[in-house]
Amino acid sequence: MAEERGQKRLWKLSLKAWTIILVAFCERFCFYGILNPLQNYLQLQDEPGNGKSGIGLGQSRATALSYVFTVLYGTMPIVGGILADGRIGPRKTVSCALVVYTLGVMVLVLTSSPIATSRGAKLGGFILAILLLGPGIGWVRPNWSAWLGAQCQADHKHENEVEKTSTGSESLEMLLQHAYSVLYWMANAGALSGIATTLIEKHVGFWLAFLLPLIGILTSMVLFFTTLDHQTLEAREKSGLRTNLKIVWKGITSGFDLEKVKNEQDAAGAMQVTNVQDALRICRIFVCFVPFMLCMSQVNNNLISQAGQMQTYGVPNDLLFNLNPIFCVILIPCLDKGLYPLLRHFNIPFGSMARIKAGLAAAALTMLYTLGIQIWIYKSPPCYRFALDCSPSAEPNHVKVFVQIPTYALLALSEIFCVVSAMSYAFEHSPDSMKSLVQALFMSTEAVSALIGIALSPLAQNPRLLVLYGVLSGVVAVNTVVFAVIY
Repeated sequence: MAEERGQKRLWKLSLKAWTIILVAFCERFCFYGILNPLQNYLQLQDEPGNGKSGIGLGQSRATALSYVFTVLYGTMPIVGGILADGRIGPRKTVSCALVVYTLGVMVLVLTSSPIATSRGAKLGGFILAILLLGPGIGWVRPNWSAWLGAQCQADHKHENEVEKTSTGSESLEMLLQHAYSVLYWMANAGALSGIATTLIEKHVGFWLAFLLPLIGILTSMVLFFTTLDHQTLEAREKSGLRTNLKIVWKGITSGFDLEKVKNEQDAAGAMQVTNVQDALRICRIFVCFVPFMLCMSQVNNNLISQAGQMQTYGVPNDLLFNLNPIFCVILIPCLDKGLYPLLRHFNIPFGSMARIKAGLAAAALTMLYTLGIQIWIYKSPPCYRFALDCSPSAEPNHVKVFVQIPTYALLALSEIFCVVSAMSYAFEHSPDSMKSLVQALFMSTEAVSALIGIALSPLAQNPRLLVLYGVLSGVVAVNTVVFAVIY
């Protein structure tokens, strides 16, 4: 009976949990609404006076600048995690972040307008915008997942107390997996805002495309502040994070030997050292996510540019980006309510580590398939290895853009297996005083991958793209094998 009740709760999230997910949905609506047209905004330069011109940096420099943006919002979660787990607490951290976030979107809207174009303010305005958006995005990201996990943990405990039973850690693990699947489903549903912003960009201009995300972040702010008193989002133990950081420092000064530090502590201190060791073991897993995140980042830049080299039949090249969240929206329920329960029914183990291995393998296959597409493009007329560059009036090479569909399907499957499992595993196994920080460290792998992407950005141009995708395929494949051997 306890197992049946656990299974029943598995598919039922509390109203408080749904509120957190809804606030995160609106923020993701804003984020992806900006991200979708961003590569075109940086790369393209239309005829002046039409109100739709971008900055005009070209593919290589646009890709590099998009990676700089990724580094900014990818490193800031560490700051947000420290602030949330420390003395400031999650409420004040996210409140400040949402205000800064909103200001950044406002700057982007204003400086992409036709008036800003005539005054040459686009590039400077974009730099100011990402300096605001970086902290805004970064500070809120680890807190959505940490808060949702904490809420599910509290709901699970409350349900056990009401039912006067215990469904164990396995039931909690399934509840967390389901909650993070729902969160990720909603995030990808929010990402479909990119369809609207891409079409608006094509037919009206970038300034109006960026106005829609502004509405999204304002909605997120309203929901956050009006539902604040209804959330169990209290700051965690004030001294916990500071104590844990001191333990880490002692371990470094002791020759990276935390066992030595543990032996010097009393019983309570030894338990804290053990908690820190658990957190560090989780972070060791995150190292293998750097190549995976580098693979995922291609969706935001080079895959958009690759689509522009093919016959799109009037479909904006950056609209194809939305196939990734569409496939996520389709696949998440299939996995969450289909594959996972089926495997449990037949007692086939497919836990977090197994899902991550499967996701990394799918990422390697994706990059190999993308390499094949690029070879096909370079073998096709009219420009062959210099797609769009052989003459000022060159048309795209004669390859149908729809061959990219399997790329986005494989990436979506890889993303679901890896990211959802990593968030669930990180929350469940991290100490209470480091929940946000551990989530932030996972998200920071995106920033590390972006730094690598900046170094590889000179390869993001004809005819070097074969080298780029070849390197990515090899690195992700080796990474998959290493992860499978270690874990």
